[in-house]
Amino acid sequence: MATTDENVKLNPVEEAKVTSRYLRGTIGEELADGNDHFGKGSEALLKTHGTYQQDDRDARAAARAAGGGGKAEKSFIFMVRTRIPGGKMTSEQMLAELAICDELGNATLRITTRQGLQHHGIPKTTLKECIRRITDKLVKTDPANWRALRLRGDAYLSLGNQAAAIKDYDAALKIEPKEPGLLNNLAWVLATSPDDKLRDAKRARELAELACEATQYKLPHILSTLGAAYAEAGDFDGAKKWLLKALDLAADDDAQKDHLRKELASYEKREPWRELQTPDDDKSAGDKNPDEKKSGDSSK
Repeated sequence: MATTDENVKLNPVEEAKVTSRYLRGTIGEELADGNDHFGKGSEALLKTHGTYQQDDRDARAAARAAGGGGKAEKSFIFMVRTRIPGGKMTSEQMLAELAICDELGNATLRITTRQGLQHHGIPKTTLKECIRRITDKLVKTDPANWRALRLRGDAYLSLGNQAAAIKDYDAALKIEPKEPGLLNNLAWVLATSPDDKLRDAKRARELAELACEATQYKLPHILSTLGAAYAEAGDFDGAKKWLLKALDLAADDDAQKDHLRKELASYEKREPWRELQTPDDDKSAGDKNPDEKKSGDSSK
């Protein structure tokens, strides 16, 4: 079981968070897998992002009725929750939220008693766009919100728009320059982008080292980012060193270790890691895993 120090054991939920690469897990891969739902691990992680996987009982009842009353398969939808800072919204913000629920969900928007809004009936196919538009609205109405910039950058990265992701990460770092998640994600894009114009090995290494220092060189996925930066600079021995350390620290998580081994194998062949340009490219290549070398990694 993963621990935060030698004497504190984590419960399964907290352990999953520690090994999830800053609450990402395999959400990025599952968004592009063609299924209408997420697995149990990602379903739990989504809750930390205010997103809840639900069974559309109305659709299931209709399917059961159409099928003569027999058992029907679950039909999945999602609820996305947003906060209303201080309980106050402008009319522009409210109209933007209403447009999102009309265009991407089932036209249901609920105001909660905890100063929040809930978008209901969001299918998995529009989930990324829903979250992107919500964060886009937050950035436009609160430009100093570094978390919104980070979230929008993550959304852009998932969509393959790496230039836009870099722009948002840079803007967020100007506000919160020591946040390790920001440092790590920007370093990853700068080291692994398939676009030659976007890569910057020197800056990627500098940012990755800052992220490692901030996390005391204890998080495997951040060590792998440092390895990617070394590889991009042509130092494959250094890249292998950091990947071996990442594997040594990684918890008994098959998915994470499998990903790290693939990176290590790439560096042993003296090849830098490259992520996918878009999830669609991954599908056209016939590869179900976006975390493959030259098939990508969009979920750092």
